Amino acid sequence: MTQATLQALDGLRDLSMLKWYVIPLLSVVFYIYTKEISKARLTKNWDPILAGLAVFGLDFFNETWNGWVLWISGRSACWTTPGDTGLRVMVGWNIEIIFMFLMLGIIFYYSLSEKQDKKILGINEKWAVAIAYTIFCVFIECILNKADLLIWEYTLWNRSFAGIWLILIFGY
Repeated sequence: MTQATLQALDGLRDLSMLKWYVIPLLSVVFYIYTKEISKARLTKNWDPILAGLAVFGLDFFNETWNGWVLWISGRSACWTTPGDTGLRVMVGWNIEIIFMFLMLGIIFYYSLSEKQDKKILGINEKWAVAIAYTIFCVFIECILNKADLLIWEYTLWNRSFAGIWLILIFGY
């Protein structure tokens, strides 16, 4: 196993590693979802909540197959998060990432206008916003990778030209 994998496995799901800052972050996520549920009860528009849970669910799927890569290879997952965290849930998934993805779908939803046919640079707004956020998120992942907080082990999943395309397509 790689050094990053061993570090990511150390303390995996160990509640004694839990940090206090997780509590206010959890409160922020609860607050956002509580406000959205309250609005949805009045308006019958559950789309923001569904968007948040959909993006979170897709990330859960990605983290699951990433764990399978580690289990099958016995060497490394495609990505690991070996650094300091409030709680490491999977080798490539920590509580900070979970909170971010729980909020990200709601952020995506509120970035869209009310108009269904709006275009940005000739592209349907939904696609334009999705592409823009995907590029931004992958840019952030590149910074995290450069800082050794997010380790990409395999040549097809790294900061190379081919690797970035795979992350853009499958990561988000």
